[in-house]
Amino acid sequence: MRTTHHAGPPDAPAAPVDPAADGAPAGIDERTEPAVRLSGWSVRTRVAIHAARLAARLSRAAGRAGGVIGGRVALALDPGVLTELARPRTTVLVTGTNGKTTTTMLLTELLRGQGLRVVTNPTGSNFVRGVAAALVDQADVTGRLRADVAVLELDEAHAARFVALVRPRCVVLLNVARDQLDRFAETDGVADLLAGVARRATDAVVLNGFSKYYSMTGW
Repeated sequence: MRTTHHAGPPDAPAAPVDPAADGAPAGIDERTEPAVRLSGWSVRTRVAIHAARLAARLSRAAGRAGGVIGGRVALALDPGVLTELARPRTTVLVTGTNGKTTTTMLLTELLRGQGLRVVTNPTGSNFVRGVAAALVDQADVTGRLRADVAVLELDEAHAARFVALVRPRCVVLLNVARDQLDRFAETDGVADLLAGVARRATDAVVLNGFSKYYSMTGW
């Protein structure tokens, strides 16, 4: 059963949507979720993870930040790599216009304080490729993530792409405000987009109770 919670600080106005690419699906499609493979990861997934880790190391060795190149490589070699990395653990997705990084950091520290092993995208790189890079970077030498929970910050448009690959257990929706007009045309469109993200949560949705936009979309 899904439980919906209302919480949060006062709200600002809103934001639109960049359907453009990131190596992940543009829409929310149930068919993008592969069946669970009891035998473990495919050869393709293992190659993608190791190649991504190598690319990130070489980028750093060359004096570059190495930020998202690992994610780009992993998704290019295996578009389903995020599904495999996140599948065994609880995933909490944080999205909205403002406060994503701070909220993600707070949740991460609270959960670690309870003794849980948490992976996150600490640099604030919140496109799908940035999340893939962060998870690949935190995997061990075998390519496995040793974690109980993933707390992940996602850009509004990329949250929709992410939930097509990974169904989060909990979605945290912050405010909806007018921002990045080159990407997001109207705040109502962003609210509709985030409502679709929330519907992919398997257990819980936590809402900014001060936002008028979620009530407009039926949340």
